Amino acid sequence: MDYLNALSELKELCSPAIEPGLERIKALLDKLGQPQRGLRAIQVAGTNGKGSVTAMVDAMLLAEGFHTGRFISPHLHDYRERCLIDGQMLTEEQTAALLSRITAAIRALLQRGGPRPTEFEASTALSLLAMTAAQVEWAVLEVGLGGRFDATNVIDAPIAVITNIGRDHMEYLGDTIAAIAAEKAGIIKPGALVFTGAEGEALAVIARETEAQGASLCHIPQELRYRLLSHDESGQYVDITTPRAHYEGLRVALLGAHQGANAALAVDNDPLCTASVAEHRGLNCLTEQELPFMLGDILQDPSLQAACRAFAPDLLLSNIVAAVVAALAVPAAEILAPGGFWICGGILQEKELSVQEAFAAAGWQVLERREREGWLSFCLRHNEGKDG
Repeated sequence: MDYLNALSELKELCSPAIEPGLERIKALLDKLGQPQRGLRAIQVAGTNGKGSVTAMVDAMLLAEGFHTGRFISPHLHDYRERCLIDGQMLTEEQTAALLSRITAAIRALLQRGGPRPTEFEASTALSLLAMTAAQVEWAVLEVGLGGRFDATNVIDAPIAVITNIGRDHMEYLGDTIAAIAAEKAGIIKPGALVFTGAEGEALAVIARETEAQGASLCHIPQELRYRLLSHDESGQYVDITTPRAHYEGLRVALLGAHQGANAALAVDNDPLCTASVAEHRGLNCLTEQELPFMLGDILQDPSLQAACRAFAPDLLLSNIVAAVVAALAVPAAEILAPGGFWICGGILQEKELSVQEAFAAAGWQVLERREREGWLSFCLRHNEGKDG
């Protein structure tokens, strides 16, 4: 069966719903021979920054010569982006073969009255199969939702990263910071190394779980510190101090002040990182080519650079995925027309209200919005001469 047909068949078999719980993924992995056993993993959870930290850690391990696997979700353009082996997507033929194995296992489950896995659980299982087959030395896994009942939590990861805690997926994780933190802290395993940028009440919850599991905690800014030195459209330079070393003038190719904190977490949770590796290979190899659908690609256009600088860069770089420019199909002539600037972006639908309020306060007007499977794509216009 070819790749597209195999993918279509899998989606037809799976539940499209968000259904936290480990029963289904465990049953599926049992049918597949427990491919997660023996994988050495770094698990990355948190409200924001998971993707960036996952990519940075993977890039640094690759730079150090390790054979790696990276799992992220959702994909932005191609389903195969979800699983990278040594930074590369699987071929369509390889993916089709894995999809067929997953499909056969699901059919066997359903025939015996077993639970129907979700699409996310199926993609997690596919990635674990691919990484085991490739005999990766490190598997870097981005948690999908929460942590305790996320499909990636079937692995006993010796390293856990919780980037930060905010109010996300409250219908599944709870309506308080403490409750959400407790769910995300569910990835902490006995004796693990734990790294976090969480603060306040969330940090207290994570610290308690770390102690309960006999794990070790490293925290920004108590043990990890970073200082932004300079930046331009191609990246930024930061100093990072960890309990083990001080790194001066590291170049981080991802933009946004928050990426300094992400880089600090990435550098310190790589136990094999050295100053020379981090400076010359690890972080530097994380360019916009590593993440081709990050906003950095679009920022190379001078007119859009000016538009983006007119708006709060942290919020923009945290929440907008520039790849949806193509999905909205706004003609370039309109985007660059005299008299105003346009921004096209995409966010999780649940974050619409807070992002809309921030855009409105900065003088942006929503001209078009489209919804699809929990994601919101939009197009905004800011008239030249207004604030910002």
